[in-house]
Parts: sequence; structure tokens; C-alpha cells
Amino acid sequence: MKRVIVIGCPGAGKSTFVRKLAANTRLPLHYLDMIWHRADRIVIGCDEFDRKYGKIENLDE
Repeated sequence: MKRVIVIGCPGAGKSTFVRKLAANTRLPLHYLDMIWHRADRIVIGCDEFDRKYGKIENLDE
């Protein structure tokens, strides 16, 4: 297993689950919200998101 994507409603426990999953499987943990939103909570553009996501995707190879 190389990659797992966890989706769900706000407050469903996704973050708690993925932290435990990453600890048990040693898979890297990436929060897409941390990429999609800047520190000031402004949403970045699709092109910038694709570039940043592409860097994460290449790390998994």
C-alpha cells in the first residue's frame, strides 16, 4: 500500500484516524487543506494547488 485518501464530513474524526494510520503504517501524512489554504486562510488558485500537489505526489514514488 502506497497511498490512502481519507475523506469525510467535518468533525467525523478524519485527522485522528489518519494520524494513527500514519503512525501504524509509516505512510507519509499530508493535509490537502494545508496546501489549498494559505496561512491567512485565503484559497490558492488551481494552478498553484496542482504544482504543490505534484510535489507531494512525486515524493511517494
